[in-house]
Amino acid sequence: MEAIRRKKVKRIGKKIIIELPDSFKANEVDLIIWPSQEEKTENKVDTKLWKKNLTKFYADFNINVSKFKFNREELYDR
Repeated sequence: MEAIRRKKVKRIGKKIIIELPDSFKANEVDLIIWPSQEEKTENKVDTKLWKKNLTKFYADFNINVSKFKFNREELYDR
């Protein structure tokens, strides 16, 4: 079985033109097409906005622990 994998093929309108090397002799081929990784960047997350929203969300959960005293003896007390 002979296989050729091209990294990227540019689409021109609704047509895709693939040039095969002279050594490729098959008369029929199976073709699988999926978008390249670069086209999936539409769903990029805005990290600055994400961090801002995360900070706003966790602002309600802030606890003042400055006067908290930890006693190790109480930790193991049964």
